[in-house]
Amino acid sequence: MASSIGLIELKSVPAGIQCADEMLKAAAVGLLTASPGCPGKYIIAVSGQVGAVKSAMKAGISAAGTYIISEHVINNVHPDIAPAIVGLTEVGKIAEQKMPDLNCTSVESAMAMIAGTCRSMGVLVAAE
Repeated sequence: MASSIGLIELKSVPAGIQCADEMLKAAAVGLLTASPGCPGKYIIAVSGQVGAVKSAMKAGISAAGTYIISEHVINNVHPDIAPAIVGLTEVGKIAEQKMPDLNCTSVESAMAMIAGTCRSMGVLVAAE
């Protein structure tokens, strides 16, 4: 699992999309979230090993230019933080509650089934 999380907040949605693209191209990091926040703002969160996140953040900050509002890196992050950011904790809770009703033998397979159902209904679910 990720040992570091990098966050960038921007004051432009198009610049945020470009920034996220550059971050993912720069290093082997996973995208936790990249989405508009308040009107006109964009939040990007990536996770991975410390060196990879630092490289991605450097590329993101460079790409963001004058559109950057803030940036932050958290090293040695607790393993529960990344799933909480992307909402997988909610999928896990639902899977645990619905296990008796599903044709699954593990919580992980129940989570995959519920995530698939959500995606088929147009609900965004982070990559497991």
